Amino acid sequence: MGNSVDCCYNSRWSYQCIFPCIRFCTYTGRRVFYNYDGMEKVQPLVHIYHPRNERVHSLPDAFYGIDDDDDIQNQIKSHKGLDGAGQIAALCKYAADNGYTIRAVGTGSSWSRLTHTRDILVVMTDLNKILTFPKILEDSQSEDSEMETTEMKYEVEVQAGKRVVDFVEELDRDHHKALKMMGNYAGQTVGGVASTSTHGSGWFSGTMSTFVVGLHLIVRGGIQVKVRGGPETIADCEAKIDGAKYGDDPVEIKSSEVLKACQVGLGCMGVIYSITYSCVPMYKLEEIRRTEQVSWPEVTTEDDEGNNDGDDALMGKKLQLGEVLEKVAKMYKTKDAEYFSFFVNPYPQGPRNDKHIEMAYLKAFKTDRRPTCCACCSCCCNCCGGRGIADLGCMQTDCTASCLQGCANCCPTRIPQLTNFGVSQFSFEKPYRQTWYNVLQFTKGNIHVRTAEWCLPLEHLHSALTMVIKLAQDYAERHKQYSLLPMYVRLARCDDLFLSPASKFRPDGTINHHSCYIEVPFLPGAYGIDEFQETVENKLCEEFKARPHWGKNNRLNQSKIEAIYHKDSLEKWGEVYRIFNKGGPFENLFTHHMGFAKLFDYPIDKQPSA
Repeated sequence: MGNSVDCCYNSRWSYQCIFPCIRFCTYTGRRVFYNYDGMEKVQPLVHIYHPRNERVHSLPDAFYGIDDDDDIQNQIKSHKGLDGAGQIAALCKYAADNGYTIRAVGTGSSWSRLTHTRDILVVMTDLNKILTFPKILEDSQSEDSEMETTEMKYEVEVQAGKRVVDFVEELDRDHHKALKMMGNYAGQTVGGVASTSTHGSGWFSGTMSTFVVGLHLIVRGGIQVKVRGGPETIADCEAKIDGAKYGDDPVEIKSSEVLKACQVGLGCMGVIYSITYSCVPMYKLEEIRRTEQVSWPEVTTEDDEGNNDGDDALMGKKLQLGEVLEKVAKMYKTKDAEYFSFFVNPYPQGPRNDKHIEMAYLKAFKTDRRPTCCACCSCCCNCCGGRGIADLGCMQTDCTASCLQGCANCCPTRIPQLTNFGVSQFSFEKPYRQTWYNVLQFTKGNIHVRTAEWCLPLEHLHSALTMVIKLAQDYAERHKQYSLLPMYVRLARCDDLFLSPASKFRPDGTINHHSCYIEVPFLPGAYGIDEFQETVENKLCEEFKARPHWGKNNRLNQSKIEAIYHKDSLEKWGEVYRIFNKGGPFENLFTHHMGFAKLFDYPIDKQPSA
């Protein structure tokens, strides 16, 4: 049965602050792994194992019969114990020999059943070291034709269980290096952000998966492989793996095609032990934030013939949504807004004949100027250019979320005002200058939000955003269903990774160069979350072939994937998946829903439901 009873008669659904105690409760004596907001759980029938950064000489008794495996015991004796990669390899071999399924998980930041497994769950968070000093990446001095700049690039190998926030801080502190971009939520592991194509926001930057230049994976039968780009074909790689066995040195694979599949592997290509990221010299950013009242509902108007370029044009009068999007497009295509995103509160306010919705945009650029304040006091006040209480760690907690959601449940019609107050925290007049990751991240992973996000060609942003705003307003009017959190819009340069939502290859064969992401977040406990997000997803996928974020709330299945991804990309990803998962050790509920199980001669018949 596992831990299926929540404390306080299931009140956790409305009061998220109760969740931390549930994570450590058990009613059967067997551990249950919860995702990071507790709304999904994994109950492996064999064991939950945490590999460690120390040599172990035995594995838990829950792995019945593993002590009798001669190959595993020989590895323990010959290497004086198993290191982190050796522990994972032994479990993958044990799973293959006994017909078990195995899956890895980090902080549990996914809602899409990616990490669900029937038998063995490997929790990677104790494998959290940077393994190599940053070194110059081959062919690192490459020019970006759009930015017209040249910068030196480096590479650094890090264990997959390290949290992003810890990784970037240590990279700065000990090596004075940085990533080119990161997302605003930094609580995931470095392996997780790559596997799900997590992204930041900017015209000139791709997703975080595009920063991956190498992976150390443990695949079927406990075989270790190291994947990097190169000229080898997928068939060459298959021959190498077919000739390898457990206990051999890692198989060196130099194939750009295989790397593209593994860069967004969804946890299906095996267990990632370590991941190699490209990085750049440390830099600081200066962020400027502005709010804009957008006239609503939108009406057709003649183009403004005046000179409305720049920030000043977005202040002092209400513009139509299309006009605002045209003006901000002129910003984010320049170096002065290399990092750009914006929030939208979809609920209109104001008198009946002059209603408007609130927007706030954030643009940042690299600077050599000294920080406006130390990172720990950026939340104090406007005078230092911080983000106010929005940047205060003690405000980004489940207790605060529960308090806000409780107020919202009591008086839902006041939610637009509460949301606007949150948006206002991103509109201080003075700029915010700080180390790059302090500017780009909004939270280090200490508040839990249930969110969904969709990626679509940037050319459809106006139509798609208008559709989502109208859906939110319709739900608010008909069902009194609101979100306390504003919608969030981000940008990304398209890539050529097979299952990246930002892949440039559209299902109709056309090529897309830039994408936008529309995110609709809710605090846990808000009413009607799944129904509203499902409605939005269906509309966006049908109209724009929008691709849901792999690691966020989505309703993906085989037919939908085939409709929104290019056929050749799916086939190539499937080839690599078939090679690394021969026999199906990494199969789970997610892969069945996606239709990947058909790749195997003897797929697992059934997985337990959520």
